[in-house]
Amino acid sequence: MEERAKKARRLLNVLEQLHEIEEQKKLQLQRRAEELDRSQKELINALNADDALHGMFIDTTARFLKSLAHEAQRVAEAQELQAERLRVQATKMKTAERLTDNLEQIEERRGAEKELQDVIERYTGRRRVASLP
Repeated sequence: MEERAKKARRLLNVLEQLHEIEEQKKLQLQRRAEELDRSQKELINALNADDALHGMFIDTTARFLKSLAHEAQRVAEAQELQAERLRVQATKMKTAERLTDNLEQIEERRGAEKELQDVIERYTGRRRVASLP
């Protein structure tokens, strides 16, 4: 049983590392989405500005704004997928935590029972030796 508890602890450690990796991916996607949003706002402000050269770059700016919008959509979809992956990973991690805790409690109980059994054997063994003539 002790071997199962060790394996469960190792599994839990691996799952915690995987969970951390998934969280980092989620943060990267969030940063990218914020960056895209900032770029879109800057382009919209540039389109709204009254500039002498403004008319020359309207088509290019509009195309770039459209490509940013498409990329923002892809990032939003990736964020949703990553959030689901993170939930699944968290569920696996919680299950492994419960399994590890249960196995460790069983090990503790077995250790306590063994100690109690040793005390009983020592006590009963001494009684018999002491009662001999």
